Amino acid sequence: MAICSCKDGIYNSGIPNCVDGFDRFVKLVFVNQYANDATQNTIDCSLLSNSTYLEGKLNNPDKSKRWYPTGKIYSVVDERADAITETIDNLNLIVTQGTRTFTALFLDKGANQPKYLKFLKSLACPKVGYFAIDENGNAVGVDLGGGMLAPFPVQSLSLDAKGIPSTASALAKNQLTFALDSLLQDETVSYIPASDFIGSLLGINGLLNVNLAEGSIAGTFDSVGVVATLEYGNVCNALPFTAGTDVTDWTVFNVTTSSAVTVTTVTVSGADENIYDLAFAAQSSADVMRVTLDKVGFESQSIQITFP
Repeated sequence: MAICSCKDGIYNSGIPNCVDGFDRFVKLVFVNQYANDATQNTIDCSLLSNSTYLEGKLNNPDKSKRWYPTGKIYSVVDERADAITETIDNLNLIVTQGTRTFTALFLDKGANQPKYLKFLKSLACPKVGYFAIDENGNAVGVDLGGGMLAPFPVQSLSLDAKGIPSTASALAKNQLTFALDSLLQDETVSYIPASDFIGSLLGINGLLNVNLAEGSIAGTFDSVGVVATLEYGNVCNALPFTAGTDVTDWTVFNVTTSSAVTVTTVTVSGADENIYDLAFAAQSSADVMRVTLDKVGFESQSIQITFP
């Protein structure tokens, strides 16, 4: 039911001569509603002049504050059900507002694959929300006042993701469905225009997971080999990761001596150009080296390599 007060009376109904707005949603950006430090994840208008604002949100090392954008969405249904009523003396009296539900399809290559369901289903675990991005690149959410836009709150235990295989007459697709929190009031929805952001929200992509495996080890203990692949591909051949060519893309740490190791050169080899030889100052036999990818746009788990 709408929040109202008889004391306040009817809200003024005037409309300015020129009013901007937002259009149909074509992308979602999921976030935790609250970070681990109990702060609410919002978009602060006063911070948008920072040229690295979007990069910082997408690559935030604190996963509870990171942005997780989706691919393009299709066949969006975003509507509130009819109000729940009680009939008394043939009068349908409103008890409470109906549930607002959201459904969208993912059809593009990659987002329509079963592997993408790992991301979509993971959204069901934490208490998440989302900023909707419309076709003009505007960010839509809930107006908190004071130049702060909060994400639409997703109702806990309502999110469901499923894959729909292709048929002779239909494309393969993934479907995402959820309800919005029952406390959301539609009249609080607002937006931040695309022009306020430095960079396009339509073009942002989430981090790509990179899997690392041990390669060859130099007999002089002054380098390690790392094989890097993406999660996508097939059972026999994962897609190669080929973007780790700079020394700053890698972090090496000697666990045995508890000391950072500076990578001096990176040599790329292999038919897929995804085998990396990381050279550094000579270490000692039996030392344990921890290797991590440290590149914007990507994330990997660390691996440990022990010298013989």
